[in-house]
Amino acid sequence: MPRNLTQFNTDWLHRVDSNNDSVNIWLKKGSTPTTFKCSLCQTGDLSCGNQGWKAIEQHMNINKHKEILRQWKQHAKFRVANQTRSDSADSSTSTSTDIPILDTNTNKNKP
Repeated sequence: MPRNLTQFNTDWLHRVDSNNDSVNIWLKKGSTPTTFKCSLCQTGDLSCGNQGWKAIEQHMNINKHKEILRQWKQHAKFRVANQTRSDSADSSTSTSTDIPILDTNTNKNKP
């Protein structure tokens, strides 16, 4: 008799972890309807078919994942280009600014 397996739910992408960081930073749908991937840990497909969201919680609570996320938060930035028009002719110049994607946790001693 076939079992009903839990399929990856895209609503899960709107949830946050225990540090109040959005899981959509790293949580991705797997290659089958009942799997997910962690882009930070660069995992293959992990099953959520039996445990659903609980399987994702178990992954995010692994020390290796927590450490990779902590390091990523310290170094993750994206560039924003600012276009400015110069006075001479039609040439333009651009500058860029590094902006952190996430605020780092100010309570470093928090488990």
